[in-house]
Amino acid sequence: MFCGIIQSVKNQERTDYMGNKAYKFRIYPNAEQTVMFAKTFGCVRFIYNRMLGDKIAYYKENEKDLSCYPSQYKSEFPFLKEVDSLALVGAQNNLKTAYKNDALDLSVREWTCPTCGAVHNRDVNAAVNIRNEAVRMMTA
Repeated sequence: MFCGIIQSVKNQERTDYMGNKAYKFRIYPNAEQTVMFAKTFGCVRFIYNRMLGDKIAYYKENEKDLSCYPSQYKSEFPFLKEVDSLALVGAQNNLKTAYKNDALDLSVREWTCPTCGAVHNRDVNAAVNIRNEAVRMMTA
């Protein structure tokens, strides 16, 4: 059961402007959901690091980029089948983005996508992605 508290916070700088809102979510997962969160986050970290290591090793040998997918690792590591595949695909997408933006230092919090020209904020994107995944998992 998903239990949550939603609080709306007005923009603190300008009280006459209602354009910016923030929502705070507090979830109270039960024991089973807590275990599933831990497994999912652990598998996401594992698959990201494993794919990164394989990409680096392949590039050192062949000087070409390796295309790898989380499904390729499920036969070797059966525990990856226990978690949601979309979370693992999210790790793959994050790895692709990191490779595209490898020239960006971690101190750069905002960057412009060279393909579409959209301005992205790393902190906002991470917070939105984590919230969306938690809500999706709690309602599934």
